Amino acid sequence: GMGEIPGQLAAGLPGEKLRTNVRVAALEGRKVTLESGEQFEARQIVIATEQPAAAALVPDLLEPTMRFQSTTCLYFTAPHAADPAPILILNGSGEGPVNNVCFMDRIAGGYAPEDRSLASVAVLGRTETDEEVLIEEVRRQLRVWFGDEVDAWAHLRSYRIPHALPRQGPGALDPPRRPVELGDGIYLCGDHRDNASINGAMESGRRAAEAIVQQLAGHAGHAG
Repeated sequence: GMGEIPGQLAAGLPGEKLRTNVRVAALEGRKVTLESGEQFEARQIVIATEQPAAAALVPDLLEPTMRFQSTTCLYFTAPHAADPAPILILNGSGEGPVNNVCFMDRIAGGYAPEDRSLASVAVLGRTETDEEVLIEEVRRQLRVWFGDEVDAWAHLRSYRIPHALPRQGPGALDPPRRPVELGDGIYLCGDHRDNASINGAMESGRRAAEAIVQQLAGHAGHAG
C-alpha cells in the first residue's frame, strides 16, 4: 500500500537519521523546535504535511484557509469477499453515505487471513457523525448491494480524515502548480501544491527535491 513509498525512502537512510512519532511545535528560520523542546537546525527543511499544518508553521507565507474534502474510512472483517473481483466498487446511484467499497484481500492476500476478507468502505465527509450511527447507515446501504451477508461483517476500526484532499473548484488550479520553494532553505510539498491527488503530492515532492539538489549543486560550485 501507500506505506511502501516512505518505506522505500527510509530504506536508503541510516536508521539513526530518522525520528518518527514526534510533533513539530515551531519553525523559526532554519531552526525546528519539537514539542519536547528539542531543537534542530538544517540547511534545508521540507514541510510535507497537509496544508493547515504547513500554514501553522509558516503563517506569513501560506494562505491561512483552504477548503478540504473530508473522508471517513471504515474497515470490516467478513467471512468472504462479497465480490471476488480485485476492483473498486463505486456508488453509481448517488444515494446513501457509501462512496466506494473494496475488498482489500482480493488485491493483496496478506491483508486478511485465508478464511476472512477485509472490506474497506469510504464515506465522503461525515467526520462528525456518531460512529455507531454511521456504521448502521453503512450496513443498511451495503445490505442493498450485497444482501444479508453484510450482517456477518464485524466492524474493525474507523478513520476520520478531515483534510483528505483540497477542494479544487474552478480557478483553484490557476496557476496549476504552486511554488515549492519558500526561500531561506524552506521547501514545501503536498497535494495542495499541485492537483489534489496522490500524483500531485508526489509530483510536488519531486519538484521540492529537484530544487534542493540544484541549490546544493550551486553551493558546491561556489565552494569550488
